[in-house]
Amino acid sequence: YKATEMFLGSSANRAVERELGLPDTPANRIIARDIFLSYAASGTLDDDFSNVRPRDRGNIGGVSLTSEIELGSNVQLRSISAYRYFDRFTVSDFDGTPFGLFQYDFYNMEDTQLSQEVHVLGTALGERLDWIAGHYYSDERGWEGGENRALIALSTTNPLTTYGRVHNIARGIFGQVTYEVFDGFSLTGGL
Repeated sequence: YKATEMFLGSSANRAVERELGLPDTPANRIIARDIFLSYAASGTLDDDFSNVRPRDRGNIGGVSLTSEIELGSNVQLRSISAYRYFDRFTVSDFDGTPFGLFQYDFYNMEDTQLSQEVHVLGTALGERLDWIAGHYYSDERGWEGGENRALIALSTTNPLTTYGRVHNIARGIFGQVTYEVFDGFSLTGGL
């Protein structure tokens, strides 16, 4: 089965004849007409007619460690360390047809995050006062990029290439106290 695909908008319009196997559906006939393809049908509705082979691969993982050390009576040092990562590679054909109407030729992303939190905490005044002070730090780095194609009516730039990087650093200090005024009634303040 042959179809003629017209490439418009270039310095010289050109036609390329290629073999296409298409199910004979009203939607495929309309799409073919709208993107200047002569249409010849074949196949069944159960056939896969995507013009790219979809793929999706991803990895995600991480590790964390919490440790505590007694510094004295009623005082502890706590450390919470964590590392997380993920990456993904995708190829998608969103329109499910043999036409390049809307698809990701590829899409990649990667991200890593390292965080560290340190607490000093304890009790005082006969364990009527609980207190904690700490510091938090996080460093995230990642990037993503891809190339997609869309029907010229949806996007005048084909292929559309996207690329971006991210680097986030977060820091914080905090403190909190809770005082038990009497059984069943406490006051808490923090910053």
